Amino acid sequence: MAQDPYTQQLLLDWFVELDTPEGFRAEVVEGEFILTPLPDGHHERCISRIVQQLHRRSRRCYARGGIPFYLLVDRDRSSTTLFSEPEKGDYRRLGTAAFGRPLTLPEPFAFDLDTTDFL
Repeated sequence: MAQDPYTQQLLLDWFVELDTPEGFRAEVVEGEFILTPLPDGHHERCISRIVQQLHRRSRRCYARGGIPFYLLVDRDRSSTTLFSEPEKGDYRRLGTAAFGRPLTLPEPFAFDLDTTDFL
């Protein structure tokens, strides 16, 4: 629900002055104060596992489809990987570079991918 400017300012002032209990995060959602516990890491680990499984499936689907290159930018591992030469449902070659290092891309691209901005 949209708030008038005066109410919005009051909410903002109260929010800024809010003494959030340790171990909680305060948010204003649609004009309501919401307190939620900070993540304990379990949720992030679960999401990371799901993402890894999706990456593997995507890679294999692309390889089965004959897609010549699959570029994966992996924020969890701070690396960039180029998969190439699809054969029998997966890629035979891969080249990996840590963020901040160049990754050489073959023809038809034929340039070094600068990953410095990925840091």
